[in-house]
Amino acid sequence: MSTPARSADTAASAAESTDLMQEITVTARRREERILDTPISISAFSGPALEARGIERTDDLAKMVPNLIYQTNPGAGGSSSNAAVFIRGVGQSDFIPTVEPGVGLYIDGVYVASTVGSLMELNDVERIEVLRGPQGTLFGRNTIGGAVSVTSEKPSTKAFAGSASILYGTDNDREIKAKINLPLSASVSASLSGALVKQDGYVDDVGTGQQLGDTNNLVGKLALRWQGERTELNFSVDGTRTRENGPAFVLKSVNFNSAIFNPAGLPLLPPGSPPTPGKYVINPPADVPVDNFSLFNNYIATLVANAGNCLGLGSPTYNPIGDQTNKACYGPQYYSNGQRVSQGTLPSITDDNLWGTHLTFDWSIADDLRFRSITAYRHLQSNFQRDGDESPLTIYHLTDELSERQFSEEIQLDGDAFAKALKWVAGIYYFDDRAVNPNLVDFSPITVESGGTSSTKSYAGFAQATYNFTSQLALTAGVRYTKDKKSFTPNEFIVNSKGGPFPVGLPVLPPTEVDADFSKATPLVNLSYHLLPETMVYATFSQGFKSGGFTQRVFPPLPATPTFDPETVTSYEPISI
Repeated sequence: MSTPARSADTAASAAESTDLMQEITVTARRREERILDTPISISAFSGPALEARGIERTDDLAKMVPNLIYQTNPGAGGSSSNAAVFIRGVGQSDFIPTVEPGVGLYIDGVYVASTVGSLMELNDVERIEVLRGPQGTLFGRNTIGGAVSVTSEKPSTKAFAGSASILYGTDNDREIKAKINLPLSASVSASLSGALVKQDGYVDDVGTGQQLGDTNNLVGKLALRWQGERTELNFSVDGTRTRENGPAFVLKSVNFNSAIFNPAGLPLLPPGSPPTPGKYVINPPADVPVDNFSLFNNYIATLVANAGNCLGLGSPTYNPIGDQTNKACYGPQYYSNGQRVSQGTLPSITDDNLWGTHLTFDWSIADDLRFRSITAYRHLQSNFQRDGDESPLTIYHLTDELSERQFSEEIQLDGDAFAKALKWVAGIYYFDDRAVNPNLVDFSPITVESGGTSSTKSYAGFAQATYNFTSQLALTAGVRYTKDKKSFTPNEFIVNSKGGPFPVGLPVLPPTEVDADFSKATPLVNLSYHLLPETMVYATFSQGFKSGGFTQRVFPPLPATPTFDPETVTSYEPISI
């Protein structure tokens, strides 16, 4: 009986090797071509190759793509579905809608504006392309770090087919995935796919009874395809539902540095003590450490609330953690000490409802001229919060609501001429995004409502052409002009002054709309040469553009909403093989 078993293992191994080594056709330059003929720093993987490698979610790509960081980054809000994506060290970790991602995520050619919800389950993928360096010419939203392009499997009229899998693993990991292809006629086909992924958390929050770091995702997609003699329509609608307890934070250490209170770190003397060399005499209220809320908690507990010696008064050295037998003091008594335990009391939440739809129309006008239209809409409703201090105290509590909707339209025209020696593509792009992000921040000294309403309208025109002087030598040149119009209306005010100098209801930023316009032309020049059919060298000069915006998180109150300037990245790739 061992012989058939070995034969099965050999066949499975051969099939897996075929999946891993198969040649990839990419569309990084808006036309299908072999990856070996594409003079771009790119990593590409087919759906079977991703499955063979165990890549189940977009952040798994970082395990095998050079220069890519793609990981969960709860950031200041605490969303377990927020992605921090960096390529070659360029990216963006914050989710706030007034700041754009540094790396663009595209699903079937559609740019995804929000990093919240960008940790996607990969269930019906045809291929994924990761492009390194600024994408300032062909891709929808001009980006400075690179692009991650996900292409879904299209329905087929060839045959009825389907697959399903069930997995059970450690920490009560349960995964059910299925997809089905439905030929409806000689020209119409449909496909359905879905996945339910659940796993228990691995950090116990003793304050709320939750298990942090759990997974609970439900995703589904319906796709329809119509194929004519020279035209093709592809329509899809997808949805994701996330109900999780939030990321697995634990408290490992506390920073007590302050530029206001005892910056030299001297031993402390109580207020009213005579000046003493080598000692710091506490001088309220002039030295209230409002630049460090952890230290502020211990300062108030000691000098105002009379809750105990939380500043280590009388210690021979500076001891801002004070008496750690006192629950009113903040410090090592709440550290996890290597255990998977949190003592936060604000329930941790990540609730996402995300859906989107897109319609792609392809028309082969002539053998050397093609038209494409990509129309898309996406909507995100997310609620998330976390106890940022991981203790029973209220030092850093965050609650966010993010509602975002986006609409985009891209029209492309591409063709070839001079016996296909010249290949070109040109088009226009429109993007409209609106987001509302109220953000309640409960600090030790004050509670503030932050955030507001933001909008972005972007217009772009682009063109790129490649001329093949010979079968080996080619020159590519392109340019994109981007114009962004942005606005932000703050809704920021004091909710609870907690006895401080700021009255309840005081605006943190003026509640008036601020506007800004940004524009930039970004070029690309590339020269490539095939040394051998499977070996190419190339040199590239390219630029990418990321528009400026508005600073949303502000305290103390300011008379005007601060803005920041655009970013531009210029990349030189001298010789690559």
